[in-house]
Amino acid sequence: QEREELATEYFKIAKAFGHKFLVGKDFNLAMKIKCDGVHFSDRDFTKSLMKIRYSCKKNKLIFSCALHENKNLFYLRKLTPDIVFLSPIFATSSHKNQRPIGLFNYVKTAKIFKQKIARNNFFPLGGINLQNLRRLNKINITGFGAIDFFKNL
Repeated sequence: QEREELATEYFKIAKAFGHKFLVGKDFNLAMKIKCDGVHFSDRDFTKSLMKIRYSCKKNKLIFSCALHENKNLFYLRKLTPDIVFLSPIFATSSHKNQRPIGLFNYVKTAKIFKQKIARNNFFPLGGINLQNLRRLNKINITGFGAIDFFKNL
């Protein structure tokens, strides 16, 4: 109940600013609050995720995935997500033990992955703050994902 109320509140705020809102790892909640889509991590890859992907297409919901490990690329390609987030680009509080790939490697990887998976819907995620966002804007990103960035606004 608490999660539904919070998601509904965030969804209203996102809409007020003209942004999309995706619920993390809960297809049923995404359907219930009628938000824009649902987001998973490559650590969530299971056989049932393919069914959720199909349901997203059927219900016209955005299906996004975060790629934390290149070894999961094959399965990610099978899922054909609408959006892919490569993570972590910078050091982040949510994945403290994971080494960030950095801006240079993001640019290099994005060129390859954009052609093969998500075309123009390939975004940086992880450790994004105002300073890093300025650096990312210099490479002409069209979007990004963040947690702490939005918590601190």
